[in-house]
Amino acid sequence: MKKFVKGILILSLLLFITGTGCVIAGCVMGITSGDIANALKKLPFIDFGNQIIIPGDSIIQIPVDEEEEVVDEKVWDFKKEEVKNIELDLAGVNCQIQESETDRIQVVLDGNLPFHISLENNTLVVEKDSHLMDNENGMIHIYLPINWNLERFELNAGAGNINVDCPIQTHIFKMEAGASFVQVNSPIIANEFEAELGAGKAHFDLVDAGHIEITNGAGQTEIGLSGQKENYQVIIESAAGNVNYGEETFAGIANTYRDHPKDADRTIEIESALGEVTVTFEEVV
Repeated sequence: MKKFVKGILILSLLLFITGTGCVIAGCVMGITSGDIANALKKLPFIDFGNQIIIPGDSIIQIPVDEEEEVVDEKVWDFKKEEVKNIELDLAGVNCQIQESETDRIQVVLDGNLPFHISLENNTLVVEKDSHLMDNENGMIHIYLPINWNLERFELNAGAGNINVDCPIQTHIFKMEAGASFVQVNSPIIANEFEAELGAGKAHFDLVDAGHIEITNGAGQTEIGLSGQKENYQVIIESAAGNVNYGEETFAGIANTYRDHPKDADRTIEIESALGEVTVTFEEVV
């Protein structure tokens, strides 16, 4: 045991001498704390901003170069004639979709966001680079022309905030959201409309579509429909959630409701697991 302790003390002394020598050599060679920080960033640790987390719960604070934090925006510009479809895979990043002041489409994002923008076969694709980490403070701005028809508009959101302040006219509209907050303040006009929500909240001011499908998990979906209740054939399936359809409320366990008004020329299907769906109707002049 004494030999073991003696060996540990000798090893500690050698490490201390070696470390002191490295510090002295670094000072002589002009090595700065920034150089050390850059070297630490290249090590296989877990990086959380200006902290290096080393296995064992040790934390090393590293200096932040303010000049490196200044990131320019990146802009992509497309002619509307080139784009027939839009596919947005936003992961957990915030997004603002609004009207363009021109007849062109623009995608503007923070320069440090790990996203890939491309136009392939008349499809504008905005998707996250899966090999890089999210930036929770990042924002994507998408500017769309008004009075412009699409064939397909698809939105896939994770846990970000999505705001739509631009009318969207498309043959097919499809949204899938996990724990996102989706706020659509402008009309969506489509032949087919499909919205699937996990545990977040989605609000659609006005949807004018021939066929509508709403799937709600544990979240809250609010949707305003064009026309009157009598214009829609409806199927409602509620597992343990609530569905407010016009002035009626459907709740309970494994509840199913069907209605086929004779003058109905549109269809709506609603599935609610644990959350709440609210459907209202609005006459459009």
